[in-house]
Amino acid sequence: ADDDTFVVVDTSATETKKILKQQLFTQILTEPHFYTVTFEAGTSFTFDIDDANYFMNFSSSNAVSVTIPTNSSVGLSIGTKIYVCQIGSGTVTISGASGVTYTTNRSASTAGTGDVITLMKINDDQWVGF
Repeated sequence: ADDDTFVVVDTSATETKKILKQQLFTQILTEPHFYTVTFEAGTSFTFDIDDANYFMNFSSSNAVSVTIPTNSSVGLSIGTKIYVCQIGSGTVTISGASGVTYTTNRSASTAGTGDVITLMKINDDQWVGF
């Protein structure tokens, strides 16, 4: 039944959560099966509307600053995911523009070459990173 409940044990937060069957199936059906892959060589980047559901590789040998814009300047949909990957030797640091809340339980910077930070928009000017 659509209202059947699945238990999810979140070991990183040491808590138990639940999700309804219909919620799970809806997420599976709406999750993109393929992401657009891009390569960025600069040291400064601000997301725009075309970056929704992208896997972005940053190749700079210098530190890279990535900014999440406000909803009023770039209206990305709630639920948008953007993957940020460090492929160069320059650390990639994520921050929100003034008025944007960016919450993460990990560092806001990549940990080294090959590290990926997943960003998800959860409200108009609220993003989480994991």
